[in-house]
Amino acid sequence: MAKKKPKSNIRWIITVFLVTFILSTTFSYLSVEITENMNLVTAIILLFFIIGFGVIMDLVGISATTADINALHAKASDKKKGAKSAIKLVKNASKVASICADVIGDVCGILSGSVGVLVAMEISRIYNIELSVVTLIVGGIVAACTVTGKAILKQFGINNANEIVCFVGKILEFYKK
Repeated sequence: MAKKKPKSNIRWIITVFLVTFILSTTFSYLSVEITENMNLVTAIILLFFIIGFGVIMDLVGISATTADINALHAKASDKKKGAKSAIKLVKNASKVASICADVIGDVCGILSGSVGVLVAMEISRIYNIELSVVTLIVGGIVAACTVTGKAILKQFGINNANEIVCFVGKILEFYKK
């Protein structure tokens, strides 16, 4: 019996590259434009929202790769909302993980860095503190919050993968309507 030729994923790689480039440049530009006219508190809230969104997307990516498709089939046969979409997510786990954790998660990382620099500049200006010191501290806080959030939610995502993927499936089904 002849071996099947492995399917090339060059198209997927090009798509990921282009989507990441477009999202990253667009959101970086928008973050600068939006945060320039924000007060400091609002910019800090936006910063933590971006970090949180990136962490949540990482959670979805890890959950899609660790969910039990047999349990999801059982839920689908019981007509549980979101189960059919959850099955599709798990069947495409590598792409879901790539989009959620890599594309969206990394774009959020870039955005949080950009917004963090703008927050640091504003803190430096308001409180007349050396910009390099404030940038160092804000950058450290952004990195620590991102990594800690991902570390906390990674185990949670593995332990609750089916429920998380079903929840995301419900959201997807809601938006399909």
